Formats: sequence, C-alpha cells, structure tokens
Amino acid sequence: MQIMRHCRISVEALSVWGQATDFRVFYAMANTTLMETNETLKTSSRRALKNIGSLAIDNSNPRGIPRIFRKYVWPKMAEVSLSNLQLSSIPVNLNNIMPLLQSLEVSHNNFSRPPPFPWCNTTLELPRGLERTPTANHHYQFGTIVNPKLYRRFFDLSYNNIVDLATHEFKGLLNALNLEGNGLKAVGPKCFLGLNGIQVINLRNNKLNDLPSQLFQGLRSLLKLRLDHNNISSLPIQLFKNLTNIKRIDLGSNKLSFVQNELFTNLKSCEILNLNDNQITLVDDDAFPTDSSSLQKINLQNNKITRIPSSLLLQRHATEINLSFNELNFQDLRNLFKQIDLNTFLYHHRDTASSVRFRLKESFNQISFAYNKFSKINVKTLNKTEIGLFEFLLQIYTIDMTGNLLKCDCDILVLTRWLRSLMLKHPRIQNVHFETWKCTAPDEVKDKPILSVHEDEFKCQRNLKNCPQRCLCYVRAMDEAVVIDCKGRNLTELPSKVPRGNLVLHAENNNIREILPHSYLENVSALYLTENDIHVVNESIVRKLTQTKILFIDSNKLTSLPRNIEDVNFTILAINHNFFKCDCTTKWMKYWLLRESSKIQNMENVLCNSENAQGKAIYSLPDDEFVCQISANDDTNTPSTTMGTEYKVIALTLAGALVLTFIVFFVIFKYRGEMKVFMFTHFNWHPFDRIDDSDPSKLYDAFVSYNGNDHRWVSNTLWDRLENHDPPYKLCVHDRDFQVGKTIQENIFKSVDQSKRMIMVLSNNFLKSEWCLLEFRAAHRKVLEERTNYLIIILLDDVNMDELDEEMKLYMRTNTYLSVNNKWFWQRLYYAMPHITVRQIRARNLSNTPSNVTSHSVAQSVFTNGAYSVS
Repeated sequence: MQIMRHCRISVEALSVWGQATDFRVFYAMANTTLMETNETLKTSSRRALKNIGSLAIDNSNPRGIPRIFRKYVWPKMAEVSLSNLQLSSIPVNLNNIMPLLQSLEVSHNNFSRPPPFPWCNTTLELPRGLERTPTANHHYQFGTIVNPKLYRRFFDLSYNNIVDLATHEFKGLLNALNLEGNGLKAVGPKCFLGLNGIQVINLRNNKLNDLPSQLFQGLRSLLKLRLDHNNISSLPIQLFKNLTNIKRIDLGSNKLSFVQNELFTNLKSCEILNLNDNQITLVDDDAFPTDSSSLQKINLQNNKITRIPSSLLLQRHATEINLSFNELNFQDLRNLFKQIDLNTFLYHHRDTASSVRFRLKESFNQISFAYNKFSKINVKTLNKTEIGLFEFLLQIYTIDMTGNLLKCDCDILVLTRWLRSLMLKHPRIQNVHFETWKCTAPDEVKDKPILSVHEDEFKCQRNLKNCPQRCLCYVRAMDEAVVIDCKGRNLTELPSKVPRGNLVLHAENNNIREILPHSYLENVSALYLTENDIHVVNESIVRKLTQTKILFIDSNKLTSLPRNIEDVNFTILAINHNFFKCDCTTKWMKYWLLRESSKIQNMENVLCNSENAQGKAIYSLPDDEFVCQISANDDTNTPSTTMGTEYKVIALTLAGALVLTFIVFFVIFKYRGEMKVFMFTHFNWHPFDRIDDSDPSKLYDAFVSYNGNDHRWVSNTLWDRLENHDPPYKLCVHDRDFQVGKTIQENIFKSVDQSKRMIMVLSNNFLKSEWCLLEFRAAHRKVLEERTNYLIIILLDDVNMDELDEEMKLYMRTNTYLSVNNKWFWQRLYYAMPHITVRQIRARNLSNTPSNVTSHSVAQSVFTNGAYSVS
C-alpha cells in the first residue's frame, strides 16, 4: 500500500487492509497522516500487519516514527526508510523490534552521529520464494550487485549533520553506505575497516580536505567510490592500492593540482575515472595503468593541464578521454608524439597483447580537446614517426576540437590537404570526424569546418610593406599570392603603391574612372574592377597585363576595347554590362568573343549600345549590322529643285554655324581652365600663359610651403607624386633642403627666390603658423613684383575664409586655387608646374648635387621639434 498527498489513514484501517490481503509493503509519503490511539492494538490487527517487510515513511504527520513501529515486534521487517522526519536518533530497542532488518535509510534528518547498524549480519530472502526481474533488479541495486532473491543491505545517512567520523568505525555486512551531503570534515583511518561485502561508498558533497592512506584498506569488494564535490587537494599514493575490483572512482570538483605516478596503477578493473573540475596542472606519465587496464572513460575536463600524459594514449579499452577546458595546444600534442614510441602505441591497440594485428574497432573512440588553446595544427613540423603516430591516432579516435581558436592560415591549409589524403588512404576516416575543427579567423570563414573552406580562403599572416592605407593586404595560402582588398573603399583611382609579389587586386565597387599605368600592373595575376566608372582602357594598360590571368571589368562604362586585348592569354574575363558600340570598328570583337567563349563570363550579356543594335548580344549580331554611319551629300536633287529651297538651306546652315560658334566660344570661355589642362595633359601644349622658366638661378621647380602637422599627406602623396613624375620635378622642402647656419627667415626668402613656383598647402594648421604666413607673404611679394603665376595654392582642408588675414583673403578672391577633392586636381597641378625640357633634365643629371647631409639632419631636427611648423 502507498498513500500520499495529505491522505489520512488509521491503524485500524490498515489492519482491515492486512486482513484482506497479503500486506507486505507500506509507504506513507508527502504529508500523509497516520492516525493512532494510545490503546493497545488488538491481537487480530497485529496479526493482519505482521507480514510487512518494507516500510517507507517520508515527510508524514506526525513527524517521527509512528508508535506502532516502535512498540510492537516486526519479525519480517527487512527494509526501513525514514526520511524528512527531523529524527536525531532511533529507538534504542529497534534491533529487538526489527531483528532481521537488512536496510536502514534515514536521509534528510538531524543525525549528528551514525546510529548503530547493522545488527543482523545475515542475508534475508524475499518472501514466498519471489525473485526480482532483471530490469527491476537493475533499478533496485543502485550500482551494487544484489542477488535478485535477496533484500539489499543499504545504510543511507545522506543529508544529515554528521561532520566528524574521526573515531567512528562502521561494522557489519553492507552493500552500500551513503554519507553524502553531511558537511563531513574528518574520517578516521579505521572508519570502514570493519565493513564486509561493501560495494558502494558515497562521500560526495562534503567538506573533506584530506583522506587517510589506509581508509579503504581491505575493501576488496568495493565497486564504486564517490569522493567528488569535496575540498581534497592531495591523495596519498597508497589510498587506492587494494581496490583491485573497483569499477568507478569519482574525484571531480575537488582541489587536486597534481596526479602522481602509481596513484591508480593497481586499478586493473577500473572502468570509469572522473577527475574533472579540479585544479590539475600536471599528470605524471605513469599515473594511469596501461597493461591489462580496463579503463574505458577518463574525464579530466575543466582543469589547467598543459601536458598530456603518455599513458592516456596507451589505454587499450578506452572509449572516451575527455581533456576539454584545459590549457593544451598543438605543441603539447606534438610533445606527446615525441614521448610515445610508435611500436608501443600499436602494441596497446592490438586485439590482444599477443596479437600481431593492429586493432580497428568498427566504431571510433573519442578524445575531446574542446575549448583548449589550439590555434594552429602545423603538421609540417612533425617528423615521419610523429606523422605516422598522428595518422594511427585518427584511425582510432575522433578528436573533438570544439571551441578552439583555429586560425585558417598557411599551416591549416597544409593540414587540410593532409587530412584529405588520409581520407583517400583510409576510407573509415570521414569528413564528419572533423566537423568540430572550425576556423575562428579570418572573419570570412569564421565557424566553418576547416575541410569545408575553399583553399583560396586560407590566409597567411605576414608583415606586408606598402599596403595602401585604405585597403587590407594578406598572403593567400594556396599560392602565396599577395591579395590587396580595396573593395568598396570609395577610391577614385588604383593605389599608387602596393606590396611586392604575385598580386591579386580587388577594387570592386569604387569610383575609379581611369586605370593609370602603374608599374606593379605587370605583376598582377588577377584584377577585379567590377562596378566602377571606367570609360576607357588604353593599349598601354593592356600591354602591362601580360601576367594577368583573371580580369573582371564588368559593370563599367566601356564603349570599346583596345585591339591588343586579343594578345592577352586570360583564363577568365568578364566584360559584360558595359556600353559597347557595335559598328565597323568593333566587328572584330564578335569573332574574338566566339574564339574565347570558354573564358568569357556571361558572354550573352556583352551587349551592343548602338542605335542600330541596341541590347543585342555582340557575339550573335549579324556581320551586316556592324555599320558605321557616314554622312554624305544627297546627290539625288533634281533640276526642278527651286532656288528658294537652296537659299533656305544656306540660311539655316549659316544660322546654325553662328549659333554653334557662339556656343563654342561660350563653353571655351567658361571652361578655359579645364581646356588648358586638357590640352596640356593630352597634347603637351601649354598655350597663352607659359612662364619663362629658363632662369638658371632657379634651382628648384617648386618650393613646398606647409605646416608640419600636414607632413604625412605632403610626403606620402604630394611629394611622392611630383618627384616620381615623368619627367620628375625637383622640390625644395624645408625639412630636407634648408641650409645650416642661416635663420629660418633667410632660408625662406632664399628658397622663394631659387624656386620657379611655390606650392602652398593651405589648411587650418597652416593658418596657425607664423612661419607659414611669412612664406605666403614672400611669395605674394614675388607675384606682385614679377606679375607671374608663381604661387600655387592647394586647399587641403575646408578652411573658413573668414579666418584668413586680409592679404591672403584678397589673393584668394582674385586668384584660382586647387582643391584636393577636385577630380582634375592632379592635371591642374601638373599644368601649373614649370615645363621641364630634355636639356634641363640632362643638366640636372650631370650636376647631380646631393643634399647637404648636415643641413638635412639639422632641418629635420627643427621640423621634428615643431619650431618651424607651429607659431
């Protein structure tokens, strides 16, 4: 009978149930009330209840042991469980009342010391020759081995207040002893010495700091030992010496820092060993048994281990080794490979010790290195023997690498190639075994399994010089190509300087209008220019693309291609979504597209943008539609054409010509500056305002005036572009060319007089410097005296014109200045610079006068200290 949940029942009602049945088991639980009287129980009632053999009272009313179970003898009582009853002791005569009691379970009470139990040391069979089924027996024995025909012999004292067992000695025949959750601090060396047949001892969740070395001496029947969730910091080496039959030891959640040799050596039958959640930093190589070991699961999770003990990999029967959440890296794994002899490893993984055959079970064993510090797995560093050991290891174990920060770089690429070769060599090794081996960098492949990453996505970490400031540069592991990623950086032109090497340049989604003939283009193997504003590709650019195998110039504004593009041996070419004209000059493109069709991307979208063939694919356009429009005089006029019509035509023609002439002159006048720059940049013609720069006393083409805070732009951009121009300009800059011994003022006036032009880099920093303003006034004086376009003003910042002094404000209102944000900035600057003749270049090369080293160093010192640049 089982009653619970606020039920009320009387002893008399129980006896009625006993008279009607073979009453053997009584459970009263969850606030059940057993109603009793002080009257003596009738003989008939006692006879009806005498067969009860199992009693369980849990949290019932009233608290305590019911009167009938304290007053009368229960000759067949075998199991008693008294939980949550606030008991601090049991009746002194309980051994007489229940003489054959096999199990006493008094958990969650107030015992401060164990009651005397057991008092009967003989086993007791189940009534009527009953026998538990295998399933029922499995649940009944709780980790012990109990004959299905017998009652179990358990003593459960869990969750009481027993804190000191320093002098206590348990004695008698027991299967299991449970002392969990008592706050136990001390256990004496003879505490368990008097126990017979003990199979399970549970000391978990207490406050034990240490254990006597003889604590478990002589307990050869012990199968399971729970010592987890204590404060144990060290273990005597003899502690487990005699536990030859033990199957499981739990030492997790303690404070162990070291596992010494031979601690578990004699545990030949142990199958599960838990050492998780400690503070272990070192495990000796011989801490675990190897020969004839039965270890199947070893749990070292969540420690601080930095070295893998060799005995871990020599476990013949191990199916699960957990080293997750430690401090291990690939070098620790490599050190392990160095320690283990390959033949020794194979010996421990054969079918038997005497077998010559290497054992491969159908299922894989598990090793977990999850959440350690593996950032690299560099198989290139392994020698032949270590590689062989790693190969055998991957045939036996699946290695869990979850949560490691693997960088998918050159080393990981070598690893993936090696793993793929292993999968071809050993079909049992599958891709799925490496799904936890995931990249954490770079971002493009984050959280991808390494075997799912394409080879061109692996990046090598290198220190690359000349990487453009607004771009990202890295080395592609697959072929050592230098990848320059400038996608979507709002660039108006390709970078002027890039790292050396075989280049892959990504410049998609920018505002590039023109491809400049940089020398590095000769080393570009792949060029991506999709989604820009490119109108033309010159023959000179195509000649530099001799090494280019991949070119994407689709989605631009090209109307034609240079004919020499046919000579470039591309492997992939994309020119679709442009604005190609289809006339007699581009007919060749049709046949070129057909010849290279296997290399052209989206050839069907390479379309005509001419009126006669709008939106048609070039490769399929009939030859007769490639027509050039030729205007010719109409010769079909008949003699009957009237004179009036001729006059009208002449008048309209003259009127149109007059209007056109007026428009042309208006446009030329309005855009005269741009026209001059255009004629200079395209035809090298400098009309109308050429200055005589033949004065031999002018040593420099230009004196650069700027504030020191703008030095980075001046040196990296302005200075670099002008002095590397073809032909190069010779510049005077104060931090390099001012002479020692002269004052800054003298140097300024001398540099102004010796320079054909003065370039003034106007910025908010410039306006704060008295020396910069002095340079402006000197240049302004020269302009007023010589009536020449000597001064070139470059507007670097958004300068507030109201903050200029009156002299500079007047000059800015009456003269043109150059803004770095203008798309014609560099062409206008070249136009304003002096014209350099071949003779002048030769004269410079012959003189080749180097800058004064001392002057340079002193000027540099002045510049660096800010004395010159800031007032």
